[in-house]
Amino acid sequence: MRKWSLLLLLFLTAACSPAAVETTSVAIVTAAPTATQQPPTATATEQATVAPTATLTPTITPNPTATATATLALTATPVPLDTFTTTLPIQERLLLASELPVIEREPGKRYLNAGAVIYHDGMYHSFANFFNSWPGETVTYYYSSPDGQTWTRVQPEPLFTIADVPLEGRGALVLSGLVTAEGQWVLYYHTFTASSAPGQIGRATAPAPAGPWTFDPEPALSPGGEGAWDELQVMRVNVLPAADGYVMYYAGVNRQQESRIGLAYSADGISWQKYDDPATTTAPYAESDPILEPALEWENGWLGRPEVVQTA
Repeated sequence: MRKWSLLLLLFLTAACSPAAVETTSVAIVTAAPTATQQPPTATATEQATVAPTATLTPTITPNPTATATATLALTATPVPLDTFTTTLPIQERLLLASELPVIEREPGKRYLNAGAVIYHDGMYHSFANFFNSWPGETVTYYYSSPDGQTWTRVQPEPLFTIADVPLEGRGALVLSGLVTAEGQWVLYYHTFTASSAPGQIGRATAPAPAGPWTFDPEPALSPGGEGAWDELQVMRVNVLPAADGYVMYYAGVNRQQESRIGLAYSADGISWQKYDDPATTTAPYAESDPILEPALEWENGWLGRPEVVQTA
């Protein structure tokens, strides 16, 4: 069975704006062993990773109309929050590989968002987002690297700009990507206009990382209906291949500016179905359900940008 580690970046909306959490350069970190490093114990992964509270087993079954459907089996008892260990062993703490950034701002751009990185055929491919204000117009450049440290911009012009995106929004952040078994390159992004405006998740495809990129005319995922837990925005997308198709982790935002982590399934990466617990039949969980919710005071009602890594 595949194991997944869910790494969550928690943003305090009361303390910082979206622009404040964007970086102006991208650096990489590496795990640096010390002279006293010992072989990891059986619990090393548990100490270094926040484990999800349930085992998620997607079973994707296309129905006769060819619309992908999905069911989710929750097969584990939720783990009490006070059992989590958040202190990393000394040998697994991360250190900067270099004091210099690996990707810097493009001329005329104030901010850089690291975007999506895809490793394919021995090369790293980065699709980084640039903008001057947030929310504001975005452009995406393409870089490649043989080792993840030395990066080269592949072409002088942006790969695409917000003008190429068919979905409504002032900006679009590419945050996730993959290469299908057939060799098609796929990027997922979310649109953003303002904290109080709707935002959607979109999809683009290309035969090669340098393009040409074709944007799907319809969103891959849209906000829920009135009163739903994700009624305002779906954003911060992370898509991964699964045995029966694809899984998507995303942040859903309501009109009270509260964010939770959601899950969706797809057989083809185009049509998606949100996870829905049949036991919840009233708002805000009548249509679908989050898989993680903010539970601590310092989270301030906000869980954002899920990052999921397959470990086995």
